Amino acid sequence: MKSKERRWLWTVLSVLIAVLSVWAVASRGKEFSLVSFFSFIAHGKPLWLLAALGAVIFYILCEAKAQKLVCRRLGYSTTLLQGVEYASSDIYFSAITPSASGGQPACGVVMNRDGIPGSKATAVLLLNIAMYALSILILCPVCFLLMPRFLFRLTTLSRVMVFVGYGIQIGFAALLVLLLRSASLLERLCVGVFRFLGKLRLLRDVEGRTQRLHVKMDEYRTCTSLFSGDKKLLWRAFLWNMLERIMNVAIVPLVFLAAGGEPKLLVTLFIINVYSLIGSKFVPIPGSMVAADFLLLDGMRQVLSESDAVNLEILGRSVSFYFCVLLCGLISLIAYLRRRRRHNNSAEDSHDVP
Repeated sequence: MKSKERRWLWTVLSVLIAVLSVWAVASRGKEFSLVSFFSFIAHGKPLWLLAALGAVIFYILCEAKAQKLVCRRLGYSTTLLQGVEYASSDIYFSAITPSASGGQPACGVVMNRDGIPGSKATAVLLLNIAMYALSILILCPVCFLLMPRFLFRLTTLSRVMVFVGYGIQIGFAALLVLLLRSASLLERLCVGVFRFLGKLRLLRDVEGRTQRLHVKMDEYRTCTSLFSGDKKLLWRAFLWNMLERIMNVAIVPLVFLAAGGEPKLLVTLFIINVYSLIGSKFVPIPGSMVAADFLLLDGMRQVLSESDAVNLEILGRSVSFYFCVLLCGLISLIAYLRRRRRHNNSAEDSHDVP
C-alpha cells in the first residue's frame, strides 16, 4: 500500500473511531439528548469558550516554541511559523496513527525539507518527546497529592488504566533518555529494523542504508552531547513542554466554565483530565480516543450529574481533541500546498532559464 493511501486509511479509520466514541459516550448517558446538549451550550459564556479555543492554539504554539528552541541550538534559524508546522504535523499524524507512530516521522520529514538532516531532526524529536513524557510523569503525582482520595473514587477499570498507563509512560521515558544518552543503542535498533524489513522484502539495499546510517550517527552523537552539556536548554525545553501539557488539560475545565460551571470544581476537573491523559496510554492510538473518553466520563460522573457529565465530556473532548486535530490537519495541509506551489514555481523558473 502506498504512503498516501495509508494516510487516507488511517484518517478515515480515526474519524470512524471518533464518531463511534462520541456515540458510545452519548448512548451511555440515559438522560442525553440533542436538545439537552444544545441547551447545555446555549446557556454558556462565549468568552470562556474563546479562552478554551485559545488554549488549543497556545498548546500548539508551546510545542512549536519547544522545537524551535532546540533547532536554533543546533544552528538552524527556524521561524515560529515553521515551528507551528512541525508541531501541527506531529500532533495530527500522532492522532491518526497506531501508538502515535506517525507523528515524529511526519515531523522529521518536514524538518528535512527545511534543510535539517535526518540525524539532527531525530535528536530534536527524541529530546522533545522525552520532555513531554517527563512533564506527564510529574503532573500525575502532583494531582494525586492535591486530591489523593479522588483516584480511588474511580471505577476499578479506570484505576487500572491510570496505574498501567503511568507505568508504560515511565518505561517509555526511560527508553527515550537511554536513546539520547546511548547513540550506539539507537544505532543497533535501527540496524535491527533494517535487517528485519529486509528479510520481509519491505526494504531494499539494506547494506547501503546501514552504511549511511553509521555516517549519520556521528551527527546524532554530536547533537546529543551538545544537549547534555546545555542545562539551560534542557530546562527551557522542559518548561515549554510542561506548559504545553498544562494547556492541554486546562481546555476541558475552561469549557466547563463556558457552560456555566462552578469555579470550585476547576481543580477537580483538571485532575480528571490528567488521569485521562495518562490512562489513555493504556491503549494504543487511535484506540486511546475511546480510553480517554471513558476515563473523562467516569471522572466527571463523580462530581457532576449524569446529563452534565455526558454533555461536558462530548463538548470538552470536541474542543480539546477533535478541534485540535482538525486545526493541526488544516495547518499541515496548507503548509503542504504552499510548499508544493513553491516547488512547482521554482521548477518552472528553472525551465525558463536559457
